[in-house]
Amino acid sequence: MLGLVLTGIDGTILYANLGACTITGLPIEALERHSVSVLYEVLRTTAVDPVECERTLAQAESTETTELIVEIRRDGRHRSIHLRLFDVGDESGRLIGRGLLLRDVTRERELDEFKTTLLAAVGHELRTPLAAIKGYASTLLQEDVSWSLADQRHFLQTISGEADRLAQLVSNLLDLSRQEAGLLLLRRVPVNLQELVAKIIDRLSHPRIKITAQIPEDLPLIKIDSARIEVVLHNLVANALVYGGEGEVRITAERRGDGIIVSVADNGPGIAPDELPHVFERFYRARHGRRQHSGGTGLGLTICKAFVEAHGGTIWAESSMQGTTISFLLPLVSPAIAAVPVNMATT
Repeated sequence: MLGLVLTGIDGTILYANLGACTITGLPIEALERHSVSVLYEVLRTTAVDPVECERTLAQAESTETTELIVEIRRDGRHRSIHLRLFDVGDESGRLIGRGLLLRDVTRERELDEFKTTLLAAVGHELRTPLAAIKGYASTLLQEDVSWSLADQRHFLQTISGEADRLAQLVSNLLDLSRQEAGLLLLRRVPVNLQELVAKIIDRLSHPRIKITAQIPEDLPLIKIDSARIEVVLHNLVANALVYGGEGEVRITAERRGDGIIVSVADNGPGIAPDELPHVFERFYRARHGRRQHSGGTGLGLTICKAFVEAHGGTIWAESSMQGTTISFLLPLVSPAIAAVPVNMATT
């Protein structure tokens, strides 16, 4: 979105395009034939940091600089607006006015931030399993030590587990990259939800925590990408096992209207109300989780959100002192297009 505003020497707006109206939220009539200060005032009143915005706009009004960034809030979202000022002259080079280009660079800045955070997280997460693989492999290769079969098996199991962890991390990163590019594709087939849940329970069975499922037998088949929704269920149940405390993890499903709601609940300490809206954001980890468990990238729930929304569904979290429940809705009637591009923009 690119906005263009042209002013006379006295600062009166002579022309404003649709992009400028969209970015400022003002109609053309409120801009044209009015002072450019009207536009700057809108940026001031919607600024994330009014003091910083005032300092930035003062530079713009005094022509001290030609390129600026202003952070504003529009429609409940944080927006980064790039301002570029330039002089307008006639054929003889005489100054007759000024121009202002406004560009919403929110997406670009989010991508830059995402890449920076991703590199930091990946660097940290790769080091741990690689160090374990290298350490145990080097131990097994030592010629001056003889290890029992039990020890060798333990070392190999550790190597295998850390390799699986690396593979999962790479898979998550690839999925996020596809999502960023709008290329996350679905291969929908009719799936029995009971069988999918049973597979997850069998894979994640835990000696100290009971995993139960209440799935109605008459639940209809649902046309989904089985592999993607299996990842969603796996991530939700794994999170509940790790952060929910010892007790029980409950998986339930019910038909509601033209969709199926699946819920995963634990009886842990819950998530603070101020953190609940952020749990699906990339790399976000609740305070309790950070204190209790240092591992993890904070990508699990982000992947869940991407996969569920790719199916045309929604996902949400509810929490109290009695535990946390994360639910997602999948429509029974799938969109006509089987391969759905996904917009990475986070809410």
